[in-house]
Amino acid sequence: MNALLLDRGYQAVSIIDWRRAFRLLLTDKAERVSEQVIKTVMGASGAFEVPSIIRLKRPISYNCFSSRIRFSRRNVLARDRYRCQYCGIELTKNAGTVDHILPRSRG
Repeated sequence: MNALLLDRGYQAVSIIDWRRAFRLLLTDKAERVSEQVIKTVMGASGAFEVPSIIRLKRPISYNCFSSRIRFSRRNVLARDRYRCQYCGIELTKNAGTVDHILPRSRG
């Protein structure tokens, strides 16, 4: 059971687990947008309904989503799942190079 998380401008940020949605609502960091309930949580003070769509009350920084990844041969091969994007052959971790294709001018 997942909930849609929106930012202050009603743009989708991510799909989150109902537990995280419950915590955001309980700590007053988010507010209910949808009337559709995905989960009802029973507590000492009664029943609490978790809606399917919630909206954050404060703006979020999108810099936390864009982490810097170093450019390296290993990271390029891992990104491509050790498969050549040009010819489609499977490369090994040690022998695979980014430029394993020789141009026609070099034989």
